[in-house]
Formats: sequence, structure tokens, C-alpha cells
Amino acid sequence: MIQKTLRILSGFNQGAEISLELGVPFILGCQSDCSLVLVDEGIEAQHCQLLLTVAGLICTALNGSLTLQDKELTPSETVKVAYMQSVRCGSIDFVVGDKGADWTQLQTDSAVAALMANNKSGRSWRSGFSELVSMPRWKRNVVLGGGAIGFLAVMGIAYAAMLPSSAYMSQSYLTEARLWLKSIAPAGSELRIERTQSGELALSGYVGSNYQNELLTMAVHNSTYHPKIEVYSVEQMVSSLSRLANLENLPCIVNYRGAGRLGCNNEIDEQAQAVRLQVLARQVVGVKALEARVRPEQAGDVVTPEISPVPETPRVAPPASAGIGTIANFPRKLSILMSKRGRYVIDSSGLKFSEGDVVDGFALVAIEIDQVELERNGQRFLVRIGNN
Repeated sequence: MIQKTLRILSGFNQGAEISLELGVPFILGCQSDCSLVLVDEGIEAQHCQLLLTVAGLICTALNGSLTLQDKELTPSETVKVAYMQSVRCGSIDFVVGDKGADWTQLQTDSAVAALMANNKSGRSWRSGFSELVSMPRWKRNVVLGGGAIGFLAVMGIAYAAMLPSSAYMSQSYLTEARLWLKSIAPAGSELRIERTQSGELALSGYVGSNYQNELLTMAVHNSTYHPKIEVYSVEQMVSSLSRLANLENLPCIVNYRGAGRLGCNNEIDEQAQAVRLQVLARQVVGVKALEARVRPEQAGDVVTPEISPVPETPRVAPPASAGIGTIANFPRKLSILMSKRGRYVIDSSGLKFSEGDVVDGFALVAIEIDQVELERNGQRFLVRIGNN
């Protein structure tokens, strides 16, 4: 597995080392929810993002600028950074390389560069102040007056730049953003882009897989629109709820039903189980609702006590016309998990089986949405999930 180490070369966190994982975005900034919180001068809320990929290290400037070998990277720009290449972020320097690498030379270079910058600014200030004092009074007043006018002009330009432009706030800009979203949206996704009360663009919705969510995030950072992202992966939602249900032995074959809603593809035996599943669904990020149907009570059912403590053996019905029988009471309680990686059968203890495995002497031939096909001694049987 590819893994690299982020090393802080200067600043308050000098010497700190943090591991970067493949495919996991790593954000540096002064905001509390960043992957690494920096308190140094010149650090923005979300200053930049690092993404370790198979092809190398991808660096994106978010709210602040970066400097790489005298080249400035402005917000929203993305570049591939070589390992062991020093990056200037605000008033600090950092580098990414192998764990245990020799950082000594890079640390020294960073300290020398910072010292030279401070000395240069100090000499420039002292020299300029001496020249100003030695000027005649009338000339000094002209210089100070011109400086004040220039300062006010710069502040006016900066204030105007902070105000949303009419083009940015226009309906045509929102229409362009929606056309852009349509061009990059993964197939089958449910995405929408709207304008918030503060005037910012917000991208929300659902995509099919974690991989699609990562690609969408990179496309947003590389675009000129930069909407706020609140997008969830259906794959992550389904697998999370399935895992929680299996941990509590709750029978729910989870599937996605659109608009952030999940459902159990089987009927639930008891109302208490359905209520507990609803509680678990609220713990999964992105899930808006869970649809769980409780099995209706059968009128006139007769319950007879067990006569013998001998374990009940599977009742195998006569083979159907197609040569496949059914097993009404398979010894294990089974559920089905479907994901991007394949289909699996999970029993009440959490054991996972795939096609070709052996379950209680039966070969697992096929896994379908609501049933599995087993084989023993040349005879095939069906076990309907939710009825066993």
C-alpha cells in the first residue's frame, strides 16, 4: 500500500510528521475541522488539500495561495508535486516524502530562506524611513499624502472585490453551473446545484459509489464554480446500515430506493425489529428515511410445543418441475449483502459466504436478490431469505 509522510519544516508545528493515506484527501488550514490545524500567520480557513494517488501527490490550493520553487499556486489551481519538494503555505513550509527520510537539509534551507526574508524586509523598512525623515517638509507631506491616497484606493478595490459580482449572482451563472454539473455527473447519480441564502453555490445529492464521490470532489476543486459540497455515496450508506443490522442480528436486506431513502427488501418479523432498524438508519450519514415492512400476522396460526429436544432437520420439499427443491427451515438465519465488489450471504454470527463456498454441507451455487441456490449430492435447492 502506498503511504507517505507529511513533514512540517517551519512554524509552530515544526518537526511534526503526519501519515498520508492513498486516496484520502488531507486538508491543511486554521479551521477546526481540517485534517491538520495550523495556527501560523497567513494560514487560511482551508488553505490547501493534498491527495495521495497512484500517479503521485496532487496538491490543490483552496482558500489560500502556495509557492513551489518560486511558482505561485493561486486558489482553485491544482498541480502535481514531486516528493521531497518543499511547499510554502502561508508562513510555513512543508514537504511530503517517505517515512524516515532525511529532512535535515530541507529543514536548514527553510530556516535560511525565512531569515533572509526577515532581514531583507527589515533593511528595506529602515532605509525607507531614514530617507523619509531626511526629506524637506513640503516633500515629505507630498509623499505621505500620496501614500494615503494610494492606500485608500487599494482598500476600495479590495472591498469591491469582496462584493459578489453581478455576473456571479445572476441566474445565467447558476444555469451555467448546472450545465457544468450535468457534464461531470456520474451515470445514475442524483445531484443538484442551488444557490444558498448567502449567495454561494451548493452541490448536494447522491452518487452510486465511493469512487464516484472522490472523482466528483476532484472535479469540483478543479472547476471555476467551487460550490459547497454535500454529496453522499449510496454504497457507503447501504454497507453501513447492513453492518449495523448484522451486528444486532436484525434481518434487513438493505437496498437503495432513491432520494436518500433506504429500504429492507424483505419483510420484518416483529414491529420492535423494524423500530430498531429505523433508529440504526438515523445513525448513518446521508440517510433520510428507512422503509421497513412488518410481516402481517397470519390468522388462525397454531403453535404446538416441541415434543423432542432433538434439533429439527431441514425439511426439503419435493423438487419443482425445473428439478429444484426448496428448504423451508434452513438451520442458519441468512441475509444477503450486495455491493460494488459482489454478492455475499451473511449468517446471524456475521460469517460471510460467496458463491462456491460450502454452508452446512450445501454448496452455495447462486445468490439472488431474495433467495440463494444451494446444491448437495447433485440436487439443487432454493432458500428464500426472510423465510428461513
